[in-house]
Amino acid sequence: MWLGIDQKLLTYERGRFFEVTQTDGRALGAPERSCIAITEDSDHNLWVMMYGFGRRQLFRIKNHKVREEIALQGIPKASWLAPDQETGIWIGSNSDVLARYRGGHMETISLGRGDKSFTTQSLVVDSRNSIWVATSNGLVRWNNGIWKTLDARNGLPCSSIIALIKDNQAALWLRTQCGILNITESELEHWWQRPDSKVAIRTFNALDGAQPGIPQPAQPSSSMSLDGRLWFVNDTLLQMIDPSQLKVNPTPPQVHIEQVVANRRSYLPRKVLRLPSLIRDLEIDYTALSLAAPQRVHFRYKLEGHDAGWQEPGTRRQAFYSDLRPG
Repeated sequence: MWLGIDQKLLTYERGRFFEVTQTDGRALGAPERSCIAITEDSDHNLWVMMYGFGRRQLFRIKNHKVREEIALQGIPKASWLAPDQETGIWIGSNSDVLARYRGGHMETISLGRGDKSFTTQSLVVDSRNSIWVATSNGLVRWNNGIWKTLDARNGLPCSSIIALIKDNQAALWLRTQCGILNITESELEHWWQRPDSKVAIRTFNALDGAQPGIPQPAQPSSSMSLDGRLWFVNDTLLQMIDPSQLKVNPTPPQVHIEQVVANRRSYLPRKVLRLPSLIRDLEIDYTALSLAAPQRVHFRYKLEGHDAGWQEPGTRRQAFYSDLRPG
């Protein structure tokens, strides 16, 4: 286990802590710098970002020794690291600038947003070497010089994405202020081909126990353990979700009519219910039995002979018809 604590980089092995220092024996961060990001690439290089007094330094460590020290100049407020699928490291900043460092060369890439409110909050590199960027204004994917944004126009319920991670099925998980969102790989590919399309998103919110909290300023703020479980951390707690244990009941709960109110008079439900003629004000109260999460049950209805199409009341449990006119 690797830990960045203040200006020190530590490893915990066989029940003991060991500190990784610079070649002269000094702490990696020195008194004026602290560790803000750690990640590992496919060549078992550990990449560590240190910050202090407006300066950010990137260290490449292998076999517990510092091999490179890179000054992150020209990358405004660099804060996030993600290993390249081939070699090197991707660097995200609190702006629309991405950077890739490999073979001693730093390459910067602009996402072309030019928006001062645009803030990168996390990034992931997938198996195709596409860069997924969690931002304050949606989800950005960059691939071979092309970038596209998935946001509220595509059905995203929250604009600000705090963290993101991919699971073993290549589905994307987003931690947002309105909960943890899940988007399958097929939905993501469909969106990439048709950027204006709506995306099917499964939301885990407070009804499922998700607690967004305040964003954690250090990286990583999300991770996947060897058993495939996903872990998210905020300022107060650690949360886990297991993608392999998500169960969906495809059978809708049975709807029950509770009462009918016609011209402001209530009628108990019967198998055959006859109402007086000339009904001008009608209300049908209904419900559906769900012991797991009643707040999650959504309804739709159509009053035959009156409604041309289905009405979408959401969680409301009343259907209405009124022919009352002023005067």
